[in-house]
Amino acid sequence: MTLSDGYGTETVQTNAAGQATFTFPGYAGETLWAFSGTTSTSFALTWQAPPVMNLALSAAPNSPAAGQAVTISATVTDATGAPVASQVVKFQLNGPTSSSLGTAQGTTNAAGVATTTVTDSLAGQAGVTAVTDSDSVTQTMAVTWLPTVSGVAPAAGRTSGGTQVTISGTGFASGMGVHFGNSAATNITVVTANTITATSPAGSGTVDITVWSTGGSSPISPPDAFTYDAPPTVSATSPNAGPVGGGTSVTITGTNFVQGSTVSFGAQPASNISVLSTTSISATSPASASASVVDVTVTTPGGQSSNSQADQFAYGSPSVTAISP
Repeated sequence: MTLSDGYGTETVQTNAAGQATFTFPGYAGETLWAFSGTTSTSFALTWQAPPVMNLALSAAPNSPAAGQAVTISATVTDATGAPVASQVVKFQLNGPTSSSLGTAQGTTNAAGVATTTVTDSLAGQAGVTAVTDSDSVTQTMAVTWLPTVSGVAPAAGRTSGGTQVTISGTGFASGMGVHFGNSAATNITVVTANTITATSPAGSGTVDITVWSTGGSSPISPPDAFTYDAPPTVSATSPNAGPVGGGTSVTITGTNFVQGSTVSFGAQPASNISVLSTTSISATSPASASASVVDVTVTTPGGQSSNSQADQFAYGSPSVTAISP
């Protein structure tokens, strides 16, 4: 027996029951003709088109931090928008070696959703493709991981810039930028995936230090704060003189004093430093090699006070003020 669909023919021997089985590709509105000897017949066949399915992808969270797992949801619906359950969805990952895919295949639930996870240890981007098991529907989406900043040291520097700052966080990679507020840092070095060093630009006030990748910048958080400290000033020392042997308790008046400030009498460091307020410090004078007049300077993360006549301290010759008994 021979069967023809107008595009091709196939001849098959009938079995013991007088039946012959043929396989033909389906074409819309197709008519088949069967021939056996001098006998022929024809009949029309209508092939049903495969059901229309829609596939949508979503990611949560939308802006993940480097190293954070992202859930990819593939939602399958039919032509009416109703969910399609029990549909196998295959997932494929197109990303750097630092990225990884959870499960490569999932089955939609009653809501028509199949899920997988994707992770990248560095800041960057990876593509995820979902395909239905019939390969009839394909969707691709990009996931972007952002760097994070968890700490900066020191957390303060001078307004003129030039402070080398070590930035801790996650997802750091070569080529990333660093900003102090809206100003770009210089001398950026990516030490590891968790450490960057950079030099602060000039600035004022308190700003956020952000690390920038091609996909965006690290989210702002309290640990990334950096304060520009104005340099201290010294307007008076009291008393302003003492013996060359040192040991004089001196109160220093000025501005922009902070905890951790250091005090020097000339080139010699003072001792017993106590920051009483932003305008007052007490310190004990060191010994001097000779009678002389020196400048008392205060140093903070914001810089060192400038020399002026108001900050001078005079070392005099030793004198006897009392004898006892």
